[in-house]
Amino acid sequence: MDQTDINPIMDNREPLGYVIAVPLLTLVVLLAPQIILSTIFQKGAGVPLSPPEMIGPVSGFVVLGLAAGFLLIKILRTISKVI
Repeated sequence: MDQTDINPIMDNREPLGYVIAVPLLTLVVLLAPQIILSTIFQKGAGVPLSPPEMIGPVSGFVVLGLAAGFLLIKILRTISKVI
């Protein structure tokens, strides 16, 4: 199985791939600060959270948000060169 079998939309630079990827990546980028804020608000409201319960989701979404932001910037720069 080669790479084009796995992701034919993005590998072939199909416009549909960009139409699907950009909103999804934007959603992941916007979720990271939301997860951080909701954790802070929950702790402030007295919800008992242990450090692993706070660090786990926050660190996971920060990593995903940074990766999605990098990919989003890369895609948008590629699109701006084409247009």
